[in-house]
Amino acid sequence: MELAPLGSDASGEEETAYMKNKAYYFGAQGTVILIDEMDKELKRVPIRATARGTLETGRLAREEVKSFTDASRIRVETPRVVFDTRALGASGLHLMPKLPCATS
Repeated sequence: MELAPLGSDASGEEETAYMKNKAYYFGAQGTVILIDEMDKELKRVPIRATARGTLETGRLAREEVKSFTDASRIRVETPRVVFDTRALGASGLHLMPKLPCATS
């Protein structure tokens, strides 16, 4: 996950605020929770914050990637923010560099 970068017309103050917000929300490790259609938790995968201001899993085996596509919902929790999204299914996951998320 990553916040969308600001446009080139941003002021220095806006850029500073953007970087502080990005560091605040994406600067802590957390967990990805895979949920089935019955709202039952299927699996938990740890995520870590990177120097680029993103949250990433470690290497995933083929079976672990399949569990992402089999999930009905994907929830990402850190100490500061929670994202909850419908899973995309196998057809869309490999085509999208980032999962669309709605904050809650």
